[in-house]
Amino acid sequence: MTYEEEREAYRLIDEYLDEVRRYLPDDIADDVIEELRTHIIDKANEMGGITVKNVYSIIKSLGEPRKLASEYVIGGERKKLRFELGISEDLYPIFTKIVFWTSVLIILGYIVRMVQYAFGSYNTEISIAKIAMTFSEMIVALVLTVTFLYIAMSFISSNPDIKREFIKAFKEFFGEPIEREEKRREKARKIKIKEEKRPIAGLYLLSAVITIIVAYVIYLSTLELNYTWLMKFLCYTLVIELAISSAINIIAYFYISYKGESSFLIEISKKLIQFILIPWLLIANIFTEDIQIPLFKEEFFDNPSFEGIVLIKIPAEYIPLAKLLTILLIVVLIVDSIIAYLKYVRTMPKEKTIEE
Repeated sequence: MTYEEEREAYRLIDEYLDEVRRYLPDDIADDVIEELRTHIIDKANEMGGITVKNVYSIIKSLGEPRKLASEYVIGGERKKLRFELGISEDLYPIFTKIVFWTSVLIILGYIVRMVQYAFGSYNTEISIAKIAMTFSEMIVALVLTVTFLYIAMSFISSNPDIKREFIKAFKEFFGEPIEREEKRREKARKIKIKEEKRPIAGLYLLSAVITIIVAYVIYLSTLELNYTWLMKFLCYTLVIELAISSAINIIAYFYISYKGESSFLIEISKKLIQFILIPWLLIANIFTEDIQIPLFKEEFFDNPSFEGIVLIKIPAEYIPLAKLLTILLIVVLIVDSIIAYLKYVRTMPKEKTIEE
């Protein structure tokens, strides 16, 4: 690594941090920029040195300057819990091992249940329906388990102190395999530095298409099914929200196709459209007895159609739970929308100063 290359790498760091500073309030700007500079330099040294390639890779992983700045403008303390979906490279081997062994245990447990249903001493014939239902439960359990583990590991990845303690505790039980995996990955890193993935524009377009289809199916259901006024209100609310979400995804598709990076404003817009659901949740909390639950007849699975769906009103014993859930959702949506709004307001860009 030459002196010129190192100087160019530092210039790249300064340019990126100057752009981040434009979106930070003055009272925290100096501390945040110093923290980010230290992080970039330390990360580059871990990757083999302060080179343009290493710095560029780190900057791409940090993301758009305004989006990065928004992570620091909410909350008074610098030491706070953070959350961002995505598992860090050093935690990924642990994640895969936990998922594998957890899945094995879940599958074995459900296989035992299916064998009992098929050959149990109290059954005179094989219950295909019970076996099919148990298999469906197993798939749902696997999906929920992997989703929970992914969210949990993302939370750990977002907080360096927690991650360090977690890896330390895990090594005490499974030290050898993890250390071998780390050595293998370190060797691979020296051969080729992993480039950060760019956002895939096609996923936004696919999401927009799927969202439109779902919105259309919901609209058809309001015409075919005997919904109460409350459920019709919910369906029309969902159709409006999904239509707006689809439009935002289409805009994101063209933006990423042109710019090659995600947009902070588009991500904020997705958060704010959740606010549309709050009026329905407020009314549902008052008229909870008008909520309906769909039940699927056996013929629905042979020939899916609205004729195979029966609507029943929510049982009386579940009304208190439904009221509690609506209140919880209202609080979550309001808080989420307020945080998104504050991030937008507190990261308004400053004018660039022209240096003589």
